[in-house]
Amino acid sequence: MSAIATIVGKDLRQRMRDKSFLIIGIVAPLVLAVVLATVGGDAFAGRVEIKMQIIDETGEFAGPLLAGLEEAGLTGVTLGESELLARSAVQDGDLSAALIIPKGFLTALSDPSQPARILVLKRPDAPIAASVAQAVADRLVLDVNFDRLAQASVRVAGGGLDLDLSSPTQDSRIDLKPIGTETRVLDGVTYLSIGMATFFLFFAVQGGVMSILEERRQHTMQRMLAAPVSRSSVMIAKFLSAGVGGLVSILVMAAATSLMLGAKWGSLLGVILLATAGVLVALTLGAAVGGLAKNVDQGQQFGAIMATVLGLIGGAFFPVSQGPPSLRLLSKVSPHFWLLRGFGANTVSPDPLWPTGWDFWGSVIVLLGMSGALAGIGYTGRAKLTGLGR
Repeated sequence: MSAIATIVGKDLRQRMRDKSFLIIGIVAPLVLAVVLATVGGDAFAGRVEIKMQIIDETGEFAGPLLAGLEEAGLTGVTLGESELLARSAVQDGDLSAALIIPKGFLTALSDPSQPARILVLKRPDAPIAASVAQAVADRLVLDVNFDRLAQASVRVAGGGLDLDLSSPTQDSRIDLKPIGTETRVLDGVTYLSIGMATFFLFFAVQGGVMSILEERRQHTMQRMLAAPVSRSSVMIAKFLSAGVGGLVSILVMAAATSLMLGAKWGSLLGVILLATAGVLVALTLGAAVGGLAKNVDQGQQFGAIMATVLGLIGGAFFPVSQGPPSLRLLSKVSPHFWLLRGFGANTVSPDPLWPTGWDFWGSVIVLLGMSGALAGIGYTGRAKLTGLGR
């Protein structure tokens, strides 16, 4: 035990001295979480600000449209004065989009022979605003065509019902509602905070595991194994130092983002359990990659690629539950997916001390299963990882 403690202490002091752990495990994820939460946190939370104007020459539709957009979480939409000014503002970049409802649009409501047209001005470098403006226009035209079709059907059928379509009704409001995801119950800031923490967790932990290959290249591994220290003790110490670094990274991120950004991580016990399960997966993934790599450079490259790909498909940067079915299915092979799912369940657990629910415990079980499978792969390359045998 004294040999293990000595090696763990040496590795932790070394990683603190060369600043690798501080940068990868704490500074990088914290800075990215702050930046992304500042830039895109409102969008994740269902609030989006766009620079768009509505020019309503009929004087009938602007009020309901503004109310509907505000209810949907869209801000920054204002009323414009004229089409000419709106065109100039869009061209100069002062507006991202403009929606122009001409006077003839109101006439088209009661006269089926008149085309119902709305002009949409869009900037190619503002796709979100352009999509919103187009959606509003499409919805209005769809409502008008539906009402006109209903009126024509009544007249063709010879009914005496007289529909008043000369003024907008409640149905003219654009109805935009956020779509719930399958697994994300985290608010925007919390999602980004946990996503960055889990993404960089694998880099921080694998950096400790890859130090084994670095020790082998510098021939210090061989000298350690020549001392009265068993190979298993050396490996346990190396994995312990990497695992401790990973746990510290998650806990520091949880505390920092909670204080700085107001992120909600849930119960401390749940955070520790999920962080431990995530660290085990990262450790065994590093061992599997290290056992297959020919040298430290190849191991670091393979490890970085694996961590990046798994983080992206697992939803560390953006939710994947509303993506295509193939991506949703593929995301389940990523430990990041199960970490995010578990943390999401932990934040809404009814017991503030003890996490409950299958989403939480199921995620922990899946993560432990992943670490077991990866441990089997890493075990086959253990001799190669330490530099003994082929």
